[in-house]
Amino acid sequence: MRKTISTRGFAIALTALFSVFVLVACTGAAGAPGSPGLPGLPGNPGEAGIQGSQGNPGAPGLPGEPGNPGNAGAPGAPGPQGPAGLDGLDGIDGVSPEAAIVLSSSSLTLAGAFSVSGSGFRPGEPVSIVLRIGPGAAPILGDVTANGAGAFTTNFASLTDDSAAVGIRTIAAEGADGSSASAPVSVSTSAGAPAPSVSSSLVTTAMGADGLTTITGAGFKANEFVTVLGLGVGDDGGDRVIAGYSKAHSGAFQISDVSVKGPEGTGLPAGVYSLKAIGSDGSEATAPLVVTSADK
Repeated sequence: MRKTISTRGFAIALTALFSVFVLVACTGAAGAPGSPGLPGLPGNPGEAGIQGSQGNPGAPGLPGEPGNPGNAGAPGAPGPQGPAGLDGLDGIDGVSPEAAIVLSSSSLTLAGAFSVSGSGFRPGEPVSIVLRIGPGAAPILGDVTANGAGAFTTNFASLTDDSAAVGIRTIAAEGADGSSASAPVSVSTSAGAPAPSVSSSLVTTAMGADGLTTITGAGFKANEFVTVLGLGVGDDGGDRVIAGYSKAHSGAFQISDVSVKGPEGTGLPAGVYSLKAIGSDGSEATAPLVVTSADK
């Protein structure tokens, strides 16, 4: 059955078609692009991704330089005092290990005079001078007391009348406190004693504030042992051994930087003093010692 289009519907359709035609017919050319718009607001952050697996460790770095030393810490508090030790017995004073003696000559005759000087003994120690001849034979030649410096000098008019003493013997100084010293000596009879040199001489240099002098000798016997004494400068006003020379091969010798001290080891006042050189074969010589200023 055919539907009949009403006049009104036809008019509407015709009008719409005409409007489309007019709209299409009236469209012009495209205009220029407009200015860009303002940037939009940032978007919301996305969700965190899934954590990846751990990578392989990197190579170790080079060691760093050593750091500066730190400041010293404060000292700790002292520890508690320890308990007192047990009371012990009174100890025995030690014996002086420095004791020594010097003979005025290393060659003596039975009836010849000689002197013995010692040092390094204990102050005020009584000392016995002994001639050791052999086992069980050691006659005491005399006794002396060390001064406050532990030194002494003692003189003897003769050695002994015992002919058994002839030979190489020992003269020892035995202290009452235990100090001990010894020196070798060649003992001969007076008939066998070598003839001393009669042309021996001795020269000294002036001694200044340094307290030192040089002693020169000549005319002694070849290979003679020489001992030099300061006359009257000992602690008791006697002689003091101040130097020695082991062997004057040509009969001459020189001893440098000799210190000459007075009583108790003090310096000598300015003045003139006598020195005496005694050889082991009996040679002797003297010389003046001029002291220009006291030893400081």
